[in-house]
Amino acid sequence: MASPVSVSGATVVSQASDASSGGGNSNTIAGLKKKLMALVKELKTVLGAPDEQSIEKAKLIQMQIQLVQAQIDQLVREQAQEAAKQQDAAKKNQPDASSIETPKRLSDHNIGNHIDEFV
Repeated sequence: MASPVSVSGATVVSQASDASSGGGNSNTIAGLKKKLMALVKELKTVLGAPDEQSIEKAKLIQMQIQLVQAQIDQLVREQAQEAAKQQDAAKKNQPDASSIETPKRLSDHNIGNHIDEFV
C-alpha cells in the first residue's frame, strides 16, 4: 500500500496572493492565480480518496502547481525589473544636484565695497 500524499493548500494560496499585480503581466498573473486555486481545489478533492490512482494523480497535480508557481514567480520578477528600469529612467530625466546652478556667494573681500545710496 502506498503512503498518502500530504499537501498544504495554505502555502500555495499564500504564495499566490503574495504575488504583486500591476504592469503588463498583471492579467497573466491573475489568470495563473485562478489556475493555481483550481489546481489546489482539485488536489484536495483527489486526496479525499486515498487509492493508488488518486495518489498518482495528486503527484501530477503537485507538479502542475509547482510549474504555475514558477511561472507566477518569473512574471513577478519581470514586473520588478520593469519597475526598476522605469525608476532608473525617471531618475535620469531629473536634473542632479551638480547641474543646478546655485547663486554666487559674495566673498569677504567684496562685502562693504558697495555703498547704499538710499540712506
